Amino acid sequence: MARRRQRRCGAGVADHAAATARHRRARGRELVRREAIYRAGRPPLASGKTVILVDEVGTGASMFAAVQALREAEPDRS
Repeated sequence: MARRRQRRCGAGVADHAAATARHRRARGRELVRREAIYRAGRPPLASGKTVILVDEVGTGASMFAAVQALREAEPDRS
């Protein structure tokens, strides 16, 4: 399948993998930049509060990261 795509597009698998890696790094930097602007150095205010976490759970990665961050903020456990 990869070879067929390579012949059709003229791009190799390695080229595609490198482009994907560059895109992921750029997206990660953009998320960090946006978070810094949004929070302005303040931590999330979840301590002692009831938190309802909603996610579409496509891969589970964003849900996992959100749960970790919320646990560090020590929300109410009731």
